[in-house]
Amino acid sequence: MKPVISIFKLPVLTELRQDICSGSLQLLCSVLRSSLSLCVAFLVFGTVAAQAIPAMPTNPSPGTTGSPGTTLSGNSVTLSWGAVSGATYYSLGVRDIASGNLVVNTTTTATSYSTSLTAGKQYRWNVAAVNSAGSSAYTTPLYFQTPTPVAKPVTPTSLSPGLTSSPGTTLSGNSVTLSWGAVSGATYYSLGVVDVATGNLVVAADPTTTSYSVTLSPNKQYRWNVAAGNSAGLSTYTTVLYFRTPAPVVVPTTPTSPSPGLTSSPGTTLSGNSVTLSWGAVSGATYYSLGLVDVATGAFVVNGTTTATSYTASLTAGKTYRWNVAAGNSTGLSPYTTVLYFQTPSSTTASPTFNPVGGNYTSAQSVTITSATIGATIYYTLNGVDPTSSSTVYTGPVTISSTTTLKAKAVKSGMTDSSVTSGTYTITVPSGPANNNFANRASISSAGGTVTGSNVNATKESGEPIIYYTSERGGKSVWWSWTPSVSGSAVINTLGSSFDTLLAVYTGSSVAGLTLVPNGSNDDYSGNTSQVTINVTAGTTYQIAVDGWNGASGNITLTVTAPTTPMATVASPTFNPVGGNYTSAQSVTITSVTSGATIRYTVNGIDPTSSSTVYTGPVTISSTTTLKAKAFKIGMNDSTVAIGSYTIMTPVVLLLHGMNSDETTWKDFIGDTSYGSIIAPVIYAGVVQSSQQPVADTKGVRYYLVKFGAYDKDHGRIGLEPDCVSTSSKGDSGDFSSFSGQYSHAKEIKDAITNILSQFPSAKILLVGHSRGGIDARAFLQDTSYTTERNAVIGLLTVGTPHLGSPLGRIYGFLNAHPRSSWNTSDWKLVDELRGAAMSGSYSYPKSIDVRRPTIDDLAIGSSPLTQLSNGIVNLPASFKYGTLQFNGARLGLLADYGNWGNVDIFVNSSVTDPTKWFTKFTFDAITSLASNSICQSAPRSNFAGDGIVPFSSQTFSGSGITVTSFTNTQGVILHTGEPANKTDIRSAMKSLVNWWN
Repeated sequence: MKPVISIFKLPVLTELRQDICSGSLQLLCSVLRSSLSLCVAFLVFGTVAAQAIPAMPTNPSPGTTGSPGTTLSGNSVTLSWGAVSGATYYSLGVRDIASGNLVVNTTTTATSYSTSLTAGKQYRWNVAAVNSAGSSAYTTPLYFQTPTPVAKPVTPTSLSPGLTSSPGTTLSGNSVTLSWGAVSGATYYSLGVVDVATGNLVVAADPTTTSYSVTLSPNKQYRWNVAAGNSAGLSTYTTVLYFRTPAPVVVPTTPTSPSPGLTSSPGTTLSGNSVTLSWGAVSGATYYSLGLVDVATGAFVVNGTTTATSYTASLTAGKTYRWNVAAGNSTGLSPYTTVLYFQTPSSTTASPTFNPVGGNYTSAQSVTITSATIGATIYYTLNGVDPTSSSTVYTGPVTISSTTTLKAKAVKSGMTDSSVTSGTYTITVPSGPANNNFANRASISSAGGTVTGSNVNATKESGEPIIYYTSERGGKSVWWSWTPSVSGSAVINTLGSSFDTLLAVYTGSSVAGLTLVPNGSNDDYSGNTSQVTINVTAGTTYQIAVDGWNGASGNITLTVTAPTTPMATVASPTFNPVGGNYTSAQSVTITSVTSGATIRYTVNGIDPTSSSTVYTGPVTISSTTTLKAKAFKIGMNDSTVAIGSYTIMTPVVLLLHGMNSDETTWKDFIGDTSYGSIIAPVIYAGVVQSSQQPVADTKGVRYYLVKFGAYDKDHGRIGLEPDCVSTSSKGDSGDFSSFSGQYSHAKEIKDAITNILSQFPSAKILLVGHSRGGIDARAFLQDTSYTTERNAVIGLLTVGTPHLGSPLGRIYGFLNAHPRSSWNTSDWKLVDELRGAAMSGSYSYPKSIDVRRPTIDDLAIGSSPLTQLSNGIVNLPASFKYGTLQFNGARLGLLADYGNWGNVDIFVNSSVTDPTKWFTKFTFDAITSLASNSICQSAPRSNFAGDGIVPFSSQTFSGSGITVTSFTNTQGVILHTGEPANKTDIRSAMKSLVNWWN
């Protein structure tokens, strides 16, 4: 009898198991586990030993035993532990602390487990080892947290240098350090600097610091801004700041008006031994180099530089000196002035002088004491007693803050002491109004109203703007602050005030950072009082300053009339003509339907402001320009900015021929003189085939002709263009396998446009393609690698082009499947006729066409090349103008129609007798019914009516994101080969697509 082995498999224990087997229940759990082990042991008999329960896993990670635990670097976590001998799998659980829910309750045979958790939450977890004998105890729970989501940083502040209005501040040099305040949470900053004149971005950087240094071109205007970024994204960019770099430095000219002195020795005699050498300021000079020489000894007593236009030196009494000076900067030094001579006297020490002199003052005075005698020591007193050599020595300005008598005396060894200078300073400090300073400005109700005040004893603060005039006319300003609750037109006046007032309204929060509101300042509106009418925005705080003309002061009556209803908005300007592509300079008229509005405009791409150029008459645009205009009117909101982009270009038409043809297919169109006599050069392989330049039509449009087949010929492929036709059987491989690529007709179009752009860089090109030439044009436009050339094209007109293919293309596949034999001689006789093999005499029209070439198969309905072209239609530029000229009325297979002499139709027996003597009669046998059914797929030929070769419905195309305008032939039934001669419909379609001939 075989031994029976019973195996108990313990159930999966979750993270709760650790909680159950804790405290007083541990003993019970231990007994249960022991009993279970005994049961397993008793149930297993035979010679097989019982398997032991695995030990508890060690080294669990991540987490700590105390809450809230470690914080992860992301929301994904890998829980890991040490392998346990004998364990066949591990049971683990993860609990969301906040909800108490188990978010992971699973088993794994690995020693780790990865999962993605919710951001910003706290979790705990543990694990046990399990095998067929049972489960170990669970590990002590470990706690951890997922990080909170990262938020986008805020926009940086405290940008420097620059101003928000053009032209901005002027730098001291061409190197600039752009700086901004640090933004919490930002890991990098995105920075851009634009050359205002060209509009080019000259700096685009992503520094991680709060500054960026760069050297720029001299004498140019720039604008810049910055945004803060991190892994969550980018903040909004700061307001643009403007600054300028200084002009290049040139060597300055020689200083003029040097003083004192004469050009001959001994020169003038000074009044004392102290001399101030002075000269006129020189533009561009940053310093002056001067020398002062003792004539007797020849030694320099002064040999140095100064940034001022004067230099004071103390000299020895009774001596002769000579001196001169030159102007310098970083570029070099001017020639020195002619030498001047002077003498110092020997006499009594010069009496001290006070600056300011004694008098009545309303504030403390800082008095400077000087003596013209160089080297003299000055003694002074403040108690009315005459100074002596034991009095206080003067070393710097003396501060007098109360009424005081200042006395001073100058002493120098070897000279007689000076007389005493006396000055009495009476200090009376008046009290000013409460709102004298900007920081203490008074408030006005949002609803406006009338307030009163005074500017008696008011003063002007440092940095305070000048009201109304270009130079100071006030000096006793007081301030109010007003925040309206309704946007509109507000009237502010000082009517009723007792003196000649000045009034100004600003925005800004600091006295040095105020911006005058448009139309916001006035002197005399009614008599000597002032009034302004301004547009205000609800919630914006306006700072109101009232000052007195030439320091006038008195009682103020200030009235603010707030708007009660929201303002209307000025109508946005309109342009005539509108922006677009033009072949000559345009005179643009700008209008706004809002009567009385003032229009301001720019031509540099910057939005107009209230300080931009005022429109007074038509704006002439002679080169590619972005015109912007904005309308303003008091009592109304400013209009939105109107934008017009005007491209002044050279118009070019590029004509593309079809299969089995050449550039002469367009001879009738080029010969049309409706717009004058034109000359259209031929481009072959990207090279113009003659030295003759194009002669434009009467509208300035130039024409070029592309001759295809260059790459087929150069690379040994036999095609259907005249240069590539061969009777060799090796030529049956065809001339291409797709419509685009390195050696395709699309590449020949690209090379032709490259040549045109080399002659006319501003050319804008309309492609006109007949038959397969239209497909070649599409293949070019769908190749996104031809960026420059595609950007020069503005439209495409196809003429009789088989966009969706032709049933006749199926003849290639039929002939391949049915080689020559006795039963299909008719089909192959037709092939020989079309190839010219069966023609006699000098007959050469129509040109031989080998319908056995793969080129024919590529133009069959549903061919792989056509399918590839249609699948790539998403690459067509959506902004282009697309048009198709379609022809109808001719049955499929009709190749030529000679009226009374018959026609050429490959589906029926027909004959053509040409009445001229240099053609002979030839006869076509109709293709067999088998071939006919293969071409038409047993459908009637009426289903494929068009131009004889291409069905009407196949002569157009469509695609998502583009608009194609369809034009239909109006000149009667025209067969495929005669379509390029249809000047009327082709010209009409071209005029509809572009406005060059309007």
